[in-house]
Amino acid sequence: GALFFTRSLERRIIEPYERLLKLELDPTKLEEFQEVKDLKDSICKQLTEYKDTRCLRWRQDVEESSEKKLKQCLLVRKPDGTLEVNFDPSLVQLLREVKYFSQLNIPVPETALEIYKNDAVYRNQINKMEVIVGMQNKIITTLNEVERPLIVDKISRMDKALQQGIVDLKWKNSNVDEFIKNSQVIVEDVFKIVNKMKDDFNHIK
Repeated sequence: GALFFTRSLERRIIEPYERLLKLELDPTKLEEFQEVKDLKDSICKQLTEYKDTRCLRWRQDVEESSEKKLKQCLLVRKPDGTLEVNFDPSLVQLLREVKYFSQLNIPVPETALEIYKNDAVYRNQINKMEVIVGMQNKIITTLNEVERPLIVDKISRMDKALQQGIVDLKWKNSNVDEFIKNSQVIVEDVFKIVNKMKDDFNHIK
């Protein structure tokens, strides 16, 4: 955001200046020209220094935190028993920034480039896990005291399958896709049973 604004501001300064130089009447011979040029150079220098400082800080932040955040577990269980996908929002922002910086030919740390290479993979994994988490959370939050004992074994199997993503599996692990595939089958099975059970109860009522 800040870098985009800075580059936009640079263009708003440089483009009129360049148009001025193309005038048929040579502006460099005007008495006021040097003052205009000095002002343009001064502002552009400050903007460049600001961009360089921001980029350096960004690269340092990436090197220090991105790898660490990819070593977080896939899922987090909240106190109420529901789950959420544990992909740090700053990594989502990083993926956007790497794409933007690359388009602007701004040097990007190797660490960030490696993460960006897997952008599509991460987004696909996140989307699939959001579906799994959504089903699990609906199961946990809608089962009542009468229904839960009827499928306690199914719930235990589901919890055991998802536990791997809560305590063991990290984003950098190679078997994340296998975990997602297995978990989806198990959670979806429980989800369908719960929905069928609720439909049956509603018909009885």
